[in-house]
Amino acid sequence: MTPNLRNTWNWQFMDRFLRLSVPLVLVLVVVLWLLYRTQMTATLTIMQVNERQSIQLASQTIDAIFGVLRDDALYLAEHSSLQEWLDIGDIWTRLHLTTDFFSFIRHRHLYDQISFLDENGQEVVHINWNDGQPIVVPAIQLRNKLEHRYVRDTLALNEKTILMSPFDLNIEHNAIEQPTKPTIRLNVPVFDSDGLKRGMVVLNYRGQRLLDRLRAIAEQNYGKLWLLNADGYWLMGSHSEMEWGFMYPERQTLRFDREYGEDIWSSMLRGPQHDQWMHEKGLFTYARIGPTKLRDNAEGEPWILVTQVPSAAIAASTARHARNLIIASMVLAPLLILLSGVITYHTGRRRQAEETQRQVKSRYQKLVNNLPVGVCRNTPDEKGRFLEVNPAMVDIFEAESIDQLLAHPFSELYCDPVDRKIFIDKVMRQGRVNGEEVRLKTLRGREFDAALTAVMKKDTTGEIYFDGIIEDISVRKEGERKIQQLNNSLRTRSKELEVINQELEAFSYSVSHDLRAPLRAIDGFSRTLLNEYSDRLDDKGRDRLRRVRTAAQRMADLIDDLLKLSRVTRTEIKWEPVDLTQLAKEVIEALRQDEPKRVVQFSVHSGMTAYGDARLLRVVMDNLLSNAWKFTNQRSEAIIEVGCNFDKKALTYFVRDNGAGFDMAYVSKLFGAFQRLHDAGEFPGSGIGLATVQRVIHKHSGCIWAKSAVDQGAIFYFTLNEKRSV
Repeated sequence: MTPNLRNTWNWQFMDRFLRLSVPLVLVLVVVLWLLYRTQMTATLTIMQVNERQSIQLASQTIDAIFGVLRDDALYLAEHSSLQEWLDIGDIWTRLHLTTDFFSFIRHRHLYDQISFLDENGQEVVHINWNDGQPIVVPAIQLRNKLEHRYVRDTLALNEKTILMSPFDLNIEHNAIEQPTKPTIRLNVPVFDSDGLKRGMVVLNYRGQRLLDRLRAIAEQNYGKLWLLNADGYWLMGSHSEMEWGFMYPERQTLRFDREYGEDIWSSMLRGPQHDQWMHEKGLFTYARIGPTKLRDNAEGEPWILVTQVPSAAIAASTARHARNLIIASMVLAPLLILLSGVITYHTGRRRQAEETQRQVKSRYQKLVNNLPVGVCRNTPDEKGRFLEVNPAMVDIFEAESIDQLLAHPFSELYCDPVDRKIFIDKVMRQGRVNGEEVRLKTLRGREFDAALTAVMKKDTTGEIYFDGIIEDISVRKEGERKIQQLNNSLRTRSKELEVINQELEAFSYSVSHDLRAPLRAIDGFSRTLLNEYSDRLDDKGRDRLRRVRTAAQRMADLIDDLLKLSRVTRTEIKWEPVDLTQLAKEVIEALRQDEPKRVVQFSVHSGMTAYGDARLLRVVMDNLLSNAWKFTNQRSEAIIEVGCNFDKKALTYFVRDNGAGFDMAYVSKLFGAFQRLHDAGEFPGSGIGLATVQRVIHKHSGCIWAKSAVDQGAIFYFTLNEKRSV
């Protein structure tokens, strides 16, 4: 090859090479640069979206928690047992108030303390969470807190208004309680049924639960999630040593403005409600929230939710992409492969996101389609067109298809057009209606009962539509009608039983009168024979006459006991306050007067009050104490105790003795009529007393049981489901 040809070939080769390589390199550089910029933008966008979502989720979490706290505070302030105590104010209503508050704190798991103070600042009820084992503070330890400012401020509030304390650590004995307890105190005034202010309810919310939820959200962040108060102190920080600086003198300088600058802090405190910006110290996202905005109380300092992705983390991401760009630009083939891989990767990510959205939409559609209740969207105009319906709606209205139902005006499916107008007016006025019961009809003309729930919404053009649920409640309504019929039948039956009871009472009187006459004759003639003809009878005859008299007298006693048992069954309870302590003392005094020579040690708890029928409860005390008196007759040191216990479920009364006792194997016979567990010669009686006691207890909706052992005494327990006065 001649030099000229070689030079020409080399020039052509170089030209083609340059024409091919330069554009490829330029395209490669441009593509890699665009890819680099795209990745950086996408990474930053993802960071920004993630941080905004974290802030939004944290804000929603706080709003939800304080919604619950507000509802709980107002619920307790208007609780029926509290209102009852305000109206009555006796020991029993106070006991019920304590029980209800105790149950609330035990099951709610949200509060460290719950207390009720009267209008003078005196604690009436105070219950502590006590690490999951709630305790009622004894009355002797209850304090007057009127000197505290929050008490005076709360007592000055209007009804349904809540005063909330700053979020801080609980103080005990002028020192921060250890381990620390983040606490928010909610105070709400209490008004009685006449609208008079009667005190306040105080709730100490266990703020650690809120912080734990925020920390769970923070674990999903690129950066750090903080909660600040209005002074810039960390309520929740990256580590515990930076938190609660306003409560620890040595941490007073640990404030956000000192750490990150007054300009950032001022922007968050005085700028828009929420915002996001890049700063030399990183990506900052914040939202200013009002945790004390409990609808009726707009006072209080705001909290600031802040996330920060440090500049170092963003720079690390930038450096990583830059290194990839340099490495990719050095080698063409790997670069092209890498470029293809990156494009495929990003395309795959985009398609994956779209597939996630399709799956969510599909799951939502399946959920709506599989619901057993009708779900629909319709217009509130004159015809009421269906815009969307689920399959259950087709079944409810007996349509042949969704299209047939969509083409049928909803207004024509009301049995009474007036019901539709009332329903639409109510939704338009209130914004939503839940469970409105109306009569509808299917496309085939069959009428049925339905419950309608609807929410008013607007589309992007401002047009109003209703999203709602329709449930066929015909079965439930039919059940209610049957229950009503049953109640009517029961009332009729009750009247019949009342007539029967009157007839039984007349029969009991007749039996009492007709049986007593021959018994008196038997007893009288036997006594006459013994008195006037005793000398004509031998010892055997006189003994038999005495046995006749004894049997007649015993039969008279049995008739009396049966009549008492019958009267107890038929007696209507007269509800009134009853002093059980006084009843027990009166029965004991009567027993001592009957046998003044007996020495018995009695113990009666003071302050035992109940709500029931005084006459019937006297029968209970009379029988139980008489039994205890009788069965301790053979004890040289007889002991009888009357008292009560209060556990988590109910107030339990008891009568205990150290007498003869009985075998628990026969306890099932204890409360039966004429059932005796001891020989009548040793311990006389008819066997009716405990059966009578059981009837009285059952009439008070209570229960009675016993524990005993032979020669080790017995203890009888009973409860009274006491009817509350209105």
